[in-house]
Amino acid sequence: MIDDIYFTDEEAAEQLRLSAWTLRQWRCKGRGPKFMKIGRRVLYRKKDILSFVTSNTYSSTSQYLEDININLRTSTPPPDEEENAV
Repeated sequence: MIDDIYFTDEEAAEQLRLSAWTLRQWRCKGRGPKFMKIGRRVLYRKKDILSFVTSNTYSSTSQYLEDININLRTSTPPPDEEENAV
């Protein structure tokens, strides 16, 4: 693990050709690559960035849309707020 290559927000964003702001927003929404928190510092491992890129690689738009539809069908909808009312 010590031999891994680590990137800051800015460095990881540069690798992904994104703004650091976009990467931070993705992190907050659980959308971007896996990250590590060490104290207040956020770091990204190179292998997690590569894995994220690989898992978001498609050969056609229809393949992407199919993947999105599968994810939408298998995701659990949030519980109805009225059911949780006390």
